[in-house]
Amino acid sequence: MNARDSARAAIEDACATAVSLPDLFAEVADGLARAVPVDAHCLNGLDLVTLQETFAHHDLRPAPAVIARFFEIETGGRDVNAVPVLARDPVGAATLDQATGGDPARSARYRDVLRPLGLARELRVVVRDRRVPWGMLNLFRGGNAPDFSAGELRFVASLGRTIADGIRRTLLLGAVDARHDDLGPGVLIVDPERPERVHHRSATAARRLDGLGDADWHVARVARQAHAAGETARAQVCSRDGSWLTLHAEPYAGAGSPLVSVVVEPTRPADIARLVVEAYGLSAREQEIVRLLANGHTNGEISRRLGLSQYTVGDHVKSVFGKLAVRSRTELVARLFMDPVTS
Repeated sequence: MNARDSARAAIEDACATAVSLPDLFAEVADGLARAVPVDAHCLNGLDLVTLQETFAHHDLRPAPAVIARFFEIETGGRDVNAVPVLARDPVGAATLDQATGGDPARSARYRDVLRPLGLARELRVVVRDRRVPWGMLNLFRGGNAPDFSAGELRFVASLGRTIADGIRRTLLLGAVDARHDDLGPGVLIVDPERPERVHHRSATAARRLDGLGDADWHVARVARQAHAAGETARAQVCSRDGSWLTLHAEPYAGAGSPLVSVVVEPTRPADIARLVVEAYGLSAREQEIVRLLANGHTNGEISRRLGLSQYTVGDHVKSVFGKLAVRSRTELVARLFMDPVTS
């Protein structure tokens, strides 16, 4: 078995057996290293709707200012090989040299993040299940190393569907095995313009955020969203132990206040499952029907429960099957909740 076959086998095994997103990414990174030499890596889980980071596994040691600049660039979405662009790309993969015509200095990410870390070569791959982007692989090499070859790009990109399926699987395992505790929600009060200066942090919030990578950035992101919109904003993020947290932010003490309150609590299983359903572009009515199908209701029962004709329910079921590329209720439940994609 050659290096690429060995790497693929290891990654396929990880995607079929890992029980959490941190475990999965650690094993995928080890598998990739067998076939694609790198000097550093960063593997990201993505929010299925906003495409913002939910978790990162990396071996980088950037200064806080570099981290802040990286997230600023990523959130702006205007740099080369931005996540939304690659998510729509037919291949979903590109090197920094490709995107800049051999002049990486055209990239803000290169100038302000990679170069300060001593890195010059970058390969980015969006991992997708059909149209749905579940994560991002970022592989790096130093300035004296050759760029990633076309063969290396094709190999890593070919793993995208498998890794996307592994992410989906661990996400739903998290929904099934959600952890409960007696801590209750934690609360922070922050200024979205200066989120590093927290006005209040409850002991529970501090404890919950302690296991969250890039916690300050996640809090700042959701606080700024709530402040800009003048209404509640929410984000789901994964902790280093594999548990999921939901951050709820809303303007504090009335309209016009410069402060935002952020509530931190464990993510409910239903909310994790809803993320998966929404990712496939289902309408609100289709999502409602999926939940009933998954609970074993027949078309007739769904018709009576929702006050729709059986013909209308049948049309919705056909639409759902088409969007998820399944042919039966059994395949539907497998696609959303447990089994890996096999087609």
